[in-house]
Amino acid sequence: MNVELKPITIADYVAYFKEQPKRTIRGYSFFLDGELVAIFGAILEKEGTILFSDMNQNLDVPKITIYRWSKKALKLIDDMKQPLYATTLHAGKFLSSLGFCYRGTTKYGRLLYEYMG
Repeated sequence: MNVELKPITIADYVAYFKEQPKRTIRGYSFFLDGELVAIFGAILEKEGTILFSDMNQNLDVPKITIYRWSKKALKLIDDMKQPLYATTLHAGKFLSSLGFCYRGTTKYGRLLYEYMG
């Protein structure tokens, strides 16, 4: 199994979210044996940086592998000067394990977390 990490492209973002990013993005694409299997990154907003991620739902990878690669990806964007935020419907426990703290609920009903490092 060959895992490769490359800077994200607009095409990678569109492949997962089916739309162009509305702001500047910074992040990484994960390739497994040459196939794009996951993305992770940040949308740079005036108020803060919003993190995004997605992965191929058919990917059969141990949870510890996802955790380890998530920690590596966070280190790659840890130098950002703005606060880092993430929203979720179902991954609050996972975000907490990565160093995020719960901050409330967004107007869209999603849970809001801030990265504390």
